[in-house]
Amino acid sequence: MAKICVGCENKIGALSSGYKLGDGDYACKNCFKLAGYGGSFADLKELKTMTSVEFKKRLPADAGEVNAKDLHKSQLYNLNKMITLHSYA
Repeated sequence: MAKICVGCENKIGALSSGYKLGDGDYACKNCFKLAGYGGSFADLKELKTMTSVEFKKRLPADAGEVNAKDLHKSQLYNLNKMITLHSYA
């Protein structure tokens, strides 16, 4: 049976990253980041006790509309902005 992300409702492939929630549902890597998690041991431990309803509350309202390409673009934009500000400081 294919794993489906509770946040964006996309399929999570066998080789791609998915995080199992406490109630047995899964969250994809992109929704995991959008919810504010960074991948630390404490984040993963918290995720194991969280239900899918609690996880969805942590996501922004438009989480289903954001795809991996958009997330990557925003991360690059923020990184470029930090480098620019830092170089003029």
